[in-house]
Amino acid sequence: AFTALTSSSLAASGAICTVSATTGGWLLDASNLPTASRTFNVPSSGSVTFYGLATTAGVKTYTITCGAKTATASVSVAAGAQRFITITGATTGTANGAGVPVTVAVTDRYGNPTSGTAITVTASGVSAFTGGQTMQSFTTDATGKYTFLATSLVDAGGAATFSASVAVTTENSSAAGKSVSTVI
Repeated sequence: AFTALTSSSLAASGAICTVSATTGGWLLDASNLPTASRTFNVPSSGSVTFYGLATTAGVKTYTITCGAKTATASVSVAAGAQRFITITGATTGTANGAGVPVTVAVTDRYGNPTSGTAITVTASGVSAFTGGQTMQSFTTDATGKYTFLATSLVDAGGAATFSASVAVTTENSSAAGKSVSTVI
């Protein structure tokens, strides 16, 4: 929210003010759709309220321009709730040989990494973690990733599968741009 005042400290009723967001920052337009910039007609109270949101983590700055006057407000945005889990790594390895690096990445609905996320990885088929375990828990680093070493306990080969899961998430069913059924 901001208050637009005249040089006499009275409400700048009728003034035209524009609010713009930096990259990844948004505000809702009159139809409740995200926009990078919106123009407001200042009401008799002088107070204007807008709703800001973000699709990327980091500092988002909202610049308010009313005539020749400009003000800014900044908000630090953290990544959202865990939404997507991806596993990448080599498609072949050597049985009981050197471990093959496999990376699990966790992101929010906009693809931002979610650090500090507790994940459980389960090995099935002929797969195992180096050391022989078939289930382990990890925590993602600052980049939203964790890399472990995979191997096989079978010399003859076969299919190996690693599955990763997150214990709790609040954003697994909402489409990007929505939270439950509310448009963001």
